[in-house]
Amino acid sequence: MDRQQKDTELFDGIAHNYVKKDVIVSSSIARKFILLEAMRPALAAGNIGTVVEIGCGTGASARYLDGYYEKYYGVDASKNMIELARHTNRSNDRAVFYTPDRDGTPIPDNTADVILSVGVLHHMEHPDEAFASLKRVAKNGCLFIAIEPQRANPLIQALRKLRKLIDSSYSRDQVFFSEKELYGMLARAGLEGIEFEYQGFLTPPFAQMPLSPQFLFKYLSRLAIKADMRLNDRMPGVFRKLSFNIVARGVIKK
Repeated sequence: MDRQQKDTELFDGIAHNYVKKDVIVSSSIARKFILLEAMRPALAAGNIGTVVEIGCGTGASARYLDGYYEKYYGVDASKNMIELARHTNRSNDRAVFYTPDRDGTPIPDNTADVILSVGVLHHMEHPDEAFASLKRVAKNGCLFIAIEPQRANPLIQALRKLRKLIDSSYSRDQVFFSEKELYGMLARAGLEGIEFEYQGFLTPPFAQMPLSPQFLFKYLSRLAIKADMRLNDRMPGVFRKLSFNIVARGVIKK
C-alpha cells in the first residue's frame, strides 16, 4: 500500500473527529487566521474568482473564504471528508465538493483563478504528477498558494516525531519540506514568481488541537493570533525559520 492510500484510509477513519477542529472555537479561529494570512495577497484585490482547493478535507476553507470567491471546488481523496464537507456547506450553492475516484473530475479546463493547498503537499507521494493535473484546471496566470509545515525548527521537528509515535491520528508517513525543496517542486512544475513566507509562531498548535476548557483556550488562541499578527511580518531575518509553517506562492503560466 502506497503512502497516499494509507493517508486516505487514515483520513476516512478520523473524519468525524477531524471536523471538530473547524467547529470548536479555539481551533477554528486559529485555522481561519492561518488561511487568511496566507491568502492576503490574493484577498487584497477583493473578489478572487474561482478557487480550487486540493485536499480540501471537510471544506472549512469554503466557509472561511466565503464572500471572497464566485465559485469554490473542493477536492479530496477521502470520501468521508467529502461527505462532511458537503454537509457542513449544504447551504452554500457556490461550493462543490468531490472525490476523483468516485465522482470523476467536474472542474472544467481553464477554470481556476486560485489553487489552494493547505497541508497537503507533504502527504503526496508524487507531487509532480499532481501539478501536471492542476495545470489543466488553471487559467493562465492562476495563483497557487500552499501552506506547509516546514522543518527548519529542530524543536518543532522533534515534537512532530514524538507525535508520530504516540498519536494514531497523525500520519507516520508524511514528510516535511525545506524552502529549497519546495522551490524545486514549484519550479519543476513551471511556476513563476515563486515566493515564500514563514508564518505561524504561536497559532498552529491551537489550530491542530481543540482543547478544553474552551473559556480558557479561546482566550489563549486569540492571544496567539494577536501575537502572530505582529510576528509574521516583523520577525527578523533567520528567526523567521523558527515558525511552524511556510507559505509558498507562485503563478501558473500556460
